[in-house]
This record gives sequence, structure tokens and C-alpha cells, in this order.
Amino acid sequence: MNLLEIRTEFVKQSGRYDLVVDATGFANAGADYFINSGQDFLDRQGVVVPESEGKIIRTLFPNEYYVAFQNRCRVIQRVWANNATSRVELEKVGWDELKNLYNIPISEISTGATLYYTPAKLREVDVADKDSSGIFINFTRSDSFDYRGILILPPVDENYDIEIFGKFYQQTLVNDLDENYWSIETPSTLITAALRQLEISYRNVKARREWEGIIDKDLRDLDMDIVEEETTTFSTMGEEYE
Repeated sequence: MNLLEIRTEFVKQSGRYDLVVDATGFANAGADYFINSGQDFLDRQGVVVPESEGKIIRTLFPNEYYVAFQNRCRVIQRVWANNATSRVELEKVGWDELKNLYNIPISEISTGATLYYTPAKLREVDVADKDSSGIFINFTRSDSFDYRGILILPPVDENYDIEIFGKFYQQTLVNDLDENYWSIETPSTLITAALRQLEISYRNVKARREWEGIIDKDLRDLDMDIVEEETTTFSTMGEEYE
């Protein structure tokens, strides 16, 4: 189902026709807020559906050491780097450890094959003087609320493609024909999640929990299918292996 179909069914089940422009075209007048917040709730429930995980690929050029990206990343899991001849998984280190490893000005750090990464602390609170005593490893953004990022060191000595693997929220449903995993594979669960969010707006704890019970059952069934697929015995050339 696309967003318009999800919205139409959500309004019919909830009786909240005030959340659409009219009962003919079912154009959004507030319904999409509950639908999208419902799908975010589903994404956070811990069931790793096929579209939960994804990757970002960015190219670092000589002397660069950070990557920032949007795309609603929930969790950064692994980072790989490759140049024209090799590919390697980077070692994750803590922020403090990375700062201690590279505690000299950026201009004095030797470039080379990248080795380490750490999730960046992008938020700026008051950073006007951050470079007043010298330019050290650091990276912030004034619009950090919409970004995630990583620091990668040492700064690269040639072009590297950086692959960032992680868990991502599903695509936000905006236009009537928009679709995503939940709307296509489990539309009834998405509608139920939207109805749960609606009950939260009423502060109706009992009804919210009832919807959550239905959602939990749906997600358990879905998780069982995913586990079965992952543990299925493969066969190749007449031989079986797991």
C-alpha cells in the first residue's frame, strides 16, 4: 500500500476524518504525523527487517578525515575503507582514545592508510574559540540535529571510498504514492502503529497497550520468518551446508 492507501485506512479505522481534507480524496490534514511516528516506533522495536540495515558510501580525498551524512541513521555498526587496491574494516575506538592518539595539530599529522574511526560529536553549543590555540582534530555542524558523522584517522593520503554500515529509519512517507518496507510488507502493522500513536495523543494508556499487544504479535511472527530464512540450509552442487 502507498501512503494514500495507508492514510485512507487509518482514517476509516480511527474515525478521525478531521485528519484529512475530505473523505473523497483523503488528502493529508494531520494523519501523516501519526503514520510516520508509528513507523518510527516500529523501527525501534528491535526486529531487524530486510530494510532496517543499509549503508552510506562517501569518498574521502587526500588530507580529509571526517564524513557527515543524513538519511536518518539510528546506529553506526561498521566502517570499511577502500582505495584502488585494497579494502579494510576500520577499528572503532572511543572519542577520547582517538583524541589521545592524534593529540597534535592537524598540520603535523602524517597522512596514510586510514586505520580508526569513531562516531563524531557534531553538536555545537559554543565553539567560537575552538581553533584559537591551533587547529586540532575536531568537526562540528551548526545543523547537527539532522546529521550523523564519523572521524577517520589518520587523514587519508589518497582517495578512499568509505562504507558506513548501520541501521536506518525507514523512508519518511511524504507524497501520496510513497512506499516503504512497512507500507508494502506489513501495512496492517503500520496502520496499527499509527493508531497506537493516536491513542498516545489521547493519553489513553489502556488502548495504547492493547494496540501494542497486536503489534508485538505481528512483530514476533515477522521475526520468526526472518530467523527461519537466516537459518535455512543451503544447497550447492548437490551438497548441503549451513
